[in-house]
Amino acid sequence: MHERWKVWIFKLRHGLIGRWMIITCLIVLPVNIFAFITMNAMTAAYTENVRENLRGQISLFVRQIDYYNKGHQNAFINDVIADNFYALINGDTSDSVLTDVKLKNAVASLEYNPYDFTACYLYDAEKELLSFFNVQVSLTDELKAAIREQILEEQKKDSRGAVYRIVYLEEGTYVLVFYSFPYFSFGYAVDEGRLLENCYEDCGLGVGTAIACDGEGQILAAYPAAATYMPGAEYTGTGDGIEITKEMTTADFTLIYRLTGREVKRMYPRILYVYYAMSLLSIAVIPLLYLFGRRMIMNPLYALAEAMQEVREGNLAYRLPESYGTYQMDYIAKSFNAMTQEIEHVRITSYEQTIGKLQTESINAHLQVNQHMLLNSLNVVYSLIQTGKTDQAAEFTELLMKYFQYALRKDSPLVTVEEEMTFLKDYLRLQKIRFPEKFTTASAVDEEAKPLMIPQLIIQGFVENAVKYALSSERVIEILITVTASDGRLGISVTDTGEGMPPEILSMIRDGETVNNLTGKHVGLRNARIRLKYYYGDQYTLHITSEEGQGTQVFLDLPEEPVNKEEMVSMMRREEIRQL
Repeated sequence: MHERWKVWIFKLRHGLIGRWMIITCLIVLPVNIFAFITMNAMTAAYTENVRENLRGQISLFVRQIDYYNKGHQNAFINDVIADNFYALINGDTSDSVLTDVKLKNAVASLEYNPYDFTACYLYDAEKELLSFFNVQVSLTDELKAAIREQILEEQKKDSRGAVYRIVYLEEGTYVLVFYSFPYFSFGYAVDEGRLLENCYEDCGLGVGTAIACDGEGQILAAYPAAATYMPGAEYTGTGDGIEITKEMTTADFTLIYRLTGREVKRMYPRILYVYYAMSLLSIAVIPLLYLFGRRMIMNPLYALAEAMQEVREGNLAYRLPESYGTYQMDYIAKSFNAMTQEIEHVRITSYEQTIGKLQTESINAHLQVNQHMLLNSLNVVYSLIQTGKTDQAAEFTELLMKYFQYALRKDSPLVTVEEEMTFLKDYLRLQKIRFPEKFTTASAVDEEAKPLMIPQLIIQGFVENAVKYALSSERVIEILITVTASDGRLGISVTDTGEGMPPEILSMIRDGETVNNLTGKHVGLRNARIRLKYYYGDQYTLHITSEEGQGTQVFLDLPEEPVNKEEMVSMMRREEIRQL
């Protein structure tokens, strides 16, 4: 039994099946581990992004509330109290009705926060009359009674100046802001529920809870209402997730936006869960890979090894079955049988050499169109092959083929923005192989802009300049491409964070002059202006800014449709031939 185990272990370590399993695990498991690590990092980064965006939203919302509150405080003091101080302190023996009207008009004319404002009120102590005006929502009898009760209580205390009082009602929580004087009290009511609802909608997340607390940490209201955050209870926070807290500067209140861990996960892009599922599924298919590999690869190889042993021992009549389920194994079996019979020698033509020859002929046929691009690219391919980076060489060759297929197309000189951006994606991949870890790219294209027609290679020319002249030997630069469509105009911008250019070179480029320096004659921007002139006449603008060490920015504004297409195409062809 011990010997059988030793044989089994030996076959596992040195046999095809054992090594197949080891290789499968070494490929699948590290990839999945890396995928899990990457996805965890992505979720952490997404969570932090949500946190920062939410912090900005809450800060902006609180600043708006503070703005209105400060405006109220100043207006009440400077406009209402100062103008009516004698009547507030001593009463008005001449005409109290006129005083009521004057106070109402002064209070109603102030600018109130649209997020939470409910109504203004005025209490005449001599008449014991409470009136409401500038009402934004229907006031319940319960709220009116609560306001009267609070005013009378402050009258007894002989309060002066601004007073904040919190009223908990069945319909919601209200903050009463009023100014109490011997003969008159006035102010306004704030609906905390409406305030939090507006905060919730402004944040635009669709999940979470907006909470308002007083200075002692007591919950005033929450939206959406939840048993976890009952008005009047003390706020303590709940477990993991995201919590953004912002205190108001004009009142002793705090606004809190709370996202539980489950709510944050609900916001993750679905693609993350797809990646998780695919990773788990790939681990689950390891046994299936083993069975598939054994049936389709290992068993035919075992049969081939046995047949070679038979031939070595002189059994030339031995034949292999000619059906294994894959055309490669079937071909090997047929070739082996043909060899043992010495009927013919089979020569296999290399598809890779044929494809390579066809690609070379295609490139040579159009070599004059872009000599520098072609020669530089071939040099890159040669360097990649010399250094053993065959995969990158193959990828580079494929991208180069796509480049010339697009650049040399003759069906139409106009392409859609979507076609140009797809081409740019391949072009930038090609350049990243030439200049690894030298630059990063980002792009943003409006959906409305994608079907619009533009001259072929017009965006690529600006991107090519960024790659050629902006790269730095000391740092990685960023190239940003944006395309927007609005009000019948198409906006294109290509910006980089590269080396920039001196003021004198920038001045020459803006004037449309050709730049000659040690690197040669640069006519790219001049040619771009010529092509734009052909297609758009005087209806386009091209603006270029740059600063040494800070990068270059190109802004292009075009009509959504070229003008006089046929005539412009003919002129463009003649000008391109002349330039060549």
